[in-house]
Amino acid sequence: METGGIVTLFNGRTGTVSAMGAYEIIAHCDQSGMSEWFRVVAKVQECSLTGLKSVVAVYVFFSDQIVTVTDKHETWVNGIKVTLPSQLKNDVSVKVFEKTIVIEKQSGLWLSYSHSQEVTVSVSDSMAGKVCGACGSLLSSRDTMYLFEDTMQEYMAAYVAQDFPTCGL
Repeated sequence: METGGIVTLFNGRTGTVSAMGAYEIIAHCDQSGMSEWFRVVAKVQECSLTGLKSVVAVYVFFSDQIVTVTDKHETWVNGIKVTLPSQLKNDVSVKVFEKTIVIEKQSGLWLSYSHSQEVTVSVSDSMAGKVCGACGSLLSSRDTMYLFEDTMQEYMAAYVAQDFPTCGL
């Protein structure tokens, strides 16, 4: 996700998210393997006079901890502000690299949130078949063959994070 609400999926399809809200970007689908479980939610808002929508916060949920990073790169773990770098439980690390926050779980998740409010998510080959969400592996090129920029919002609407309510504006 980039400033302006631009979304690029794992298969390369690109479009724009026009509605503000929180979107489930990716999650580990099998909740029985809680040691590997994660979920990434990006909150998109329009905060500037330019009218551009931006990712104002990223929430990364793990089985026993939550990492929150704001657009100002303030970082919290389980509601407590932390200084970086920080090594967390279950092989999770949070660090700053060239003005970018990097959250990594050794079992195969890598997320970056740049100072320009761009969010990039990668998973290992061994994790690729275990993820779902807007960028998950359940999304094949065939499924999005006819997905164009004007329909990206319709596609992303299926991945609104229901536990992040909005006023519906």
